[in-house]
Amino acid sequence: MIGIVTRIIKKKMFGFIKGEDSNDYFFHKMDFTGFYSDLESDVESGRKIKVEFEVVPSDKGLRAGDVRRLDEGV
Repeated sequence: MIGIVTRIIKKKMFGFIKGEDSNDYFFHKMDFTGFYSDLESDVESGRKIKVEFEVVPSDKGLRAGDVRRLDEGV
């Protein structure tokens, strides 16, 4: 699935993605492939970061796994 990272919660090391299906997906730093600090910086600066991810079953709701940026990053 494709989506846009909508926010990052730095202290807790997780964030949310708005999927192409209009649902919000939780992801943890460990679900992200790449430099998480670059992702944090880009989201904080207001950049819209496009990602690809797998929908992962979760007891707590919608979750994204294997999250990968679709742009070149910082």
